[in-house]
Amino acid sequence: MFNNYFNKNLKEDEELIQVIRIFPLALANHILISLLIILLSFFLFYILLKQGGWGLSAWLIILLSGIFYGLRTWIIWSLNGFVITSQRIIDYDQKGFFTKTVSECTLDKIQDVSYQVIGPWQTMLHFGSVKLQTAGSLPSIEIHRVRDPHKLQQLITDTQRRYSAGDFEESEEMSATELLDTMRTIRAEIGEEQFKKILERKKGTKSDPSPKD
Repeated sequence: MFNNYFNKNLKEDEELIQVIRIFPLALANHILISLLIILLSFFLFYILLKQGGWGLSAWLIILLSGIFYGLRTWIIWSLNGFVITSQRIIDYDQKGFFTKTVSECTLDKIQDVSYQVIGPWQTMLHFGSVKLQTAGSLPSIEIHRVRDPHKLQQLITDTQRRYSAGDFEESEEMSATELLDTMRTIRAEIGEEQFKKILERKKGTKSDPSPKD
């Protein structure tokens, strides 16, 4: 749903490699709070309904509060992303509906990539933090509570190696679609009759090869 949110700021020659988000189970406390509020509203339903209009209003407030809290958690989780591209690392840190911090670093500025797993909870569920140490005065970039941080470390290292080797450089060869579009443009500019003459001349050249010496 939010993929275009991360794609819209990419450059024309930039390829999106992967979007990393917080491990959902790391948000278990927020999910549990939302569920408890919703369950509480149903538990109090008959009690509050007997109180008349104000009781029904109170029940709706409790129910909607639980739903709102859960929806807010999901939206903020969706808008938080650690984006790996063919040129940069971009960290979208969404703190609330109206508070956002975006940090980025080009792949050639990354000096060190490390990860950290602390405590039994993170060890059992295989999630932790990844830190990028950058060159010069650029601030380091960190992402917390991600699934399999060692795999993310390897992905960043591999992407950085491919970037240094020039694997992401745009190919100069035209795709089949681009070639067809080019031919249509040429035909429209020179006219159908002239275009057919060129094709016939090309076919004649292929069917009548030059004699060998």
